[in-house]
Amino acid sequence: MPYYYYFFHYYYYYYHYCFYFCFFYFFYYYYYYYYYYYYYYYYYYYYYYYYYYYYYYYYYYYYYYYYYYYYYYYYY
Repeated sequence: MPYYYYFFHYYYYYYHYCFYFCFFYFFYYYYYYYYYYYYYYYYYYYYYYYYYYYYYYYYYYYYYYYYYYYYYYYYY
């Protein structure tokens, strides 16, 4: 009787221990990778739009000075 009693308690606490800690690690890694990919795509789109506007203003000023010198030589 005591043998089965301790045997039962051993597996009872073992599976509860595994359940809670596996549950804990599951959500830990779940949120870890969730926020990892969240910030990954956040900075990805951040730099994407950064370079987008960078080249946008680059070509904007490029054509601006282009037409500026064009009219400059045209009128003078």
